[in-house]
Amino acid sequence: MTSFIQNFSRKAAASDAQSDPRVARVLEILRGATNAATEEQIRITEIPAPPFQESVRAAYMKKLFASTGLRVETDDVGNVIGEWAGTSPEVIMVTAHMDTVFPENTDVHVKREGGRLLAPGISDNGTGLAALVEWGGWKPVVLTVAACCAALIPLVYVLVPERPASIGLRSFGSQHDDHPAPPAQGNPFTAAFSNLARAATTRTFWFLFTTFFICGFTTNGLVGTHLIAFCSDHGIVEVQAASLLALMGFLDLAS
Repeated sequence: MTSFIQNFSRKAAASDAQSDPRVARVLEILRGATNAATEEQIRITEIPAPPFQESVRAAYMKKLFASTGLRVETDDVGNVIGEWAGTSPEVIMVTAHMDTVFPENTDVHVKREGGRLLAPGISDNGTGLAALVEWGGWKPVVLTVAACCAALIPLVYVLVPERPASIGLRSFGSQHDDHPAPPAQGNPFTAAFSNLARAATTRTFWFLFTTFFICGFTTNGLVGTHLIAFCSDHGIVEVQAASLLALMGFLDLAS
């Protein structure tokens, strides 16, 4: 990837393209994504793809394409096609082949020697496949959500009271003559597990446990994992499918 950027920069400098702000922007993006693209290149290369046996690598590429918001499908011969809809009638195709020329059971583990990466297929065509998907992807989204969650921690600590009595209120459902419970003493982890063990001896606890397990398993284990791929198979763009999943979560909170 570093060599590609250097060659591209030299060719741009030798032509009028060096003054084009779009070319400068492309070079800026490529330089900023070098490390991430290299790591993706290694992951792709280490997925064996001997001639006519690239289905595992194709499934991985389909997942990567979907994570960038492309409309993805696989044709009858196994080509993975990602479409970014535009307004122009012209079609621009960027392609890379998935298979390698090396026979089955070839060791494709990538070795590092200084700044070099050595492995069968690391250039042909690990580089091309990594370049196709190195456009944002899911990582910036996850990091943004994590940063927003982290920013909420000090706000919750400062603004959310520890208990109703802290702001002069009674607990919901309490009576006038109820006394607030004293603050918990001792090791909080010991108290949590001892209370859990005591609750586990009641039938109500197991009713709640079973219903929450079913809810969590179906939501996170089935819906969250497979809904976007299911929608993609039925012609719904991945971004719209993810929006539907987010809408379901919002309605869960509102209901």
